[in-house]
Amino acid sequence: MDMLIVAFTTTAIALIVNIVIATYGIFTDRSLLKKVISLLIFSDTLSVFAILIGFRIPKVVSSPSPPIHLDIPGTVKDIEEFLTRTVDPIPQAFIITAIVINLAIFSFLAGLLLQYYKHFGSLDVHVLEEEEVVDEVY
Repeated sequence: MDMLIVAFTTTAIALIVNIVIATYGIFTDRSLLKKVISLLIFSDTLSVFAILIGFRIPKVVSSPSPPIHLDIPGTVKDIEEFLTRTVDPIPQAFIITAIVINLAIFSFLAGLLLQYYKHFGSLDVHVLEEEEVVDEVY
């Protein structure tokens, strides 16, 4: 039981560190491609973190079971034991939806990056700033 709590805590700390590193990459990197990759890592980390929040540490030493019960439970004790062993399906349903939305957003961003590269010849943010300065001079 203690090992499961240590694993849960270690995973949560690793996800928080991953979120901090991805946020740093989003705000400090000059390349737009690296910013999009950092944003992708950030969103995937948040998805895993939401699944981790929905995880229930079982009171018994066995592993969690899926929220499916094939036969009708006989007593209230059976229902309570079933509820303590199952994982909450609501965060998982939200994350499946978030994954589909993230795929659409990042496909759109990849298309925008491709057009940006065709127009400016680089994915560096400072190229756009220099281009605006040149346009103002002329």
